[in-house]
Amino acid sequence: MASTKLEMSELGREEKENAPRVEKLQQQVEEICGAIVRAAANEPQFRFRGRRPEIGGKPSGIRAPHLQPDLNSDDFGSFRGAADGIALRLQLSDIELHRSLIPKTAVGQLLFELMEQLRVESLVPDCYPGMKANLQHRFEQWCFQFHSSGLTESHVGLLVYTIGQMFWSRLTLNHVMEITEELIEPQRMMLAPHTGKYMTNIRKMNHDQAAYAEQALGIIAVVDELVEAYKGEDNDDDTSDEDMEELVNSFGLILYPDAGLEGTMGVNGPQVTATDYRELMLQLEKYKIYSTENDRVIHASKLVSEDQRIRLREELEQRIKGQGLTCPAWPVIWQRFCRRRNWTAGTSVKNLAIWMPSV
Repeated sequence: MASTKLEMSELGREEKENAPRVEKLQQQVEEICGAIVRAAANEPQFRFRGRRPEIGGKPSGIRAPHLQPDLNSDDFGSFRGAADGIALRLQLSDIELHRSLIPKTAVGQLLFELMEQLRVESLVPDCYPGMKANLQHRFEQWCFQFHSSGLTESHVGLLVYTIGQMFWSRLTLNHVMEITEELIEPQRMMLAPHTGKYMTNIRKMNHDQAAYAEQALGIIAVVDELVEAYKGEDNDDDTSDEDMEELVNSFGLILYPDAGLEGTMGVNGPQVTATDYRELMLQLEKYKIYSTENDRVIHASKLVSEDQRIRLREELEQRIKGQGLTCPAWPVIWQRFCRRRNWTAGTSVKNLAIWMPSV
C-alpha cells in the first residue's frame, strides 16, 4: 500500500514537472496552426486562445468536434488537419447562416456542426492532395478515438457515429472505416428508409450551404425522433431519463471542451448546459460597456493573502521557465526593443521594472 502511494506521488510530481513543457509545446503548435489558418483563409485576425479559435478576440463559431485535437493523444498531423479544416470553414461557410439554423438539441447541435464541417472539407479541389490527406487523417483519428472511448456502446453514441461515417463517405467518396464497418451496418440499414431521400442529395448540394443545411436538418429530425424513442424504451440499457440526459449532455463535452461531465461549464460554478453556453457566447459578442462611473481600481496585493501571492508567483515563474524565457532575459529584450525605436534604454528598463506585474 505504501509503495502504491509512493508511485502515485512520484507520478503526480512528474506530471507537474512536465506540465510547463506540455504547455510550451501546446503554445508552439497553436502558433504554427494559427499561422496556417491565417495564411490559408486570409484572415489576419485569427488566433487560438485557450485552444479555442477566435477572430479579433471573439469566438469564431467553429465547434466541429473533430477540429479539437488533444496534444496528449494526437499527432501533429491531426493538428495540421484541424487547421486546414478551420481555414476551409472560414473561407466557405457563412457562420451567421449556420447559427440561424442550428438546432436546439445537444445531439442535433453536434451533428449539425459535424455535417457543415464535412461539407466544406468535401470542397477541396484535387490540386491540393496534401490538404485532402490532412483532413482525412484528422477525421479518421477522431472516429477511432470516438469509438475507442466507448461512446459507440450506447444507442445514441452509435447513432451519431454512424451518421458521421455516412456523411463523410458520401461527401468524400471514401470508404467507411473498416474497423467499425460491421458495427454500423445494422444502423445504416435501419436509417436508410428514413434518411435516404436526404442522403442522396447532400453531395449534389454541397456547394449551396442553405440547400445542404435543409437536407442535414431533415436527417437530424429523424435522429431526434430516434433519441426520443430510445428514451421511452423500458429496459436496463441507457434509456432511463437520467441516463439519457447524462448521455446527451456528454456530447456537449465534445462541442465545449471546458464543460464538465454533466455537460455544464465549470465545476464550482452554476449549472449551465451546452445550449445555455452557446447562448451566453452569443450575448457576450454583443456586450457593450455603457458606463464606467462605478468602476474601481484595486491593487492586486490587497485581494490575496501573502501565502497566495508567494504560491502564485512560484506558479507564474514555473510557467515562464517552461516557456523557455527566464525573467533575467526581459531587460535584454527590452533594451533591444528600445534601440530599434531610439528610446533611452536605461530609463525604459527602469520603467519596465515599475509596470511589470507583481503578484
